[in-house]
Amino acid sequence: MILVLAALPLTACVTMRQPLLSTPAVSMTTDSVKPGHKAVDLGPVTSKYCYGEPATTKKGDSVGLMDEVVMRAQQEKKATYISNANFSYEGMCIVLEGNAMRAD
Repeated sequence: MILVLAALPLTACVTMRQPLLSTPAVSMTTDSVKPGHKAVDLGPVTSKYCYGEPATTKKGDSVGLMDEVVMRAQQEKKATYISNANFSYEGMCIVLEGNAMRAD
């Protein structure tokens, strides 16, 4: 019983990652690509954006946490879009995991 009570404060600080959305592709800079386009796989990307961090999108736009994490991932890899995008919520943050792609 004492061990359980002693471990309780440690578990209270752990933030669980909760899945939000999965989508085949997402981009903040490209509306669409032509059918049959050629793309270069730039590799896996994981990006995190937390509430209150400085915005990377254009000033004056109405954007949210998911927009910011997509833009951050694209800038990190110099990607046109992110394929196999999986968004999750972790505390006050949004996490994006996927494959960075550059359309040629």
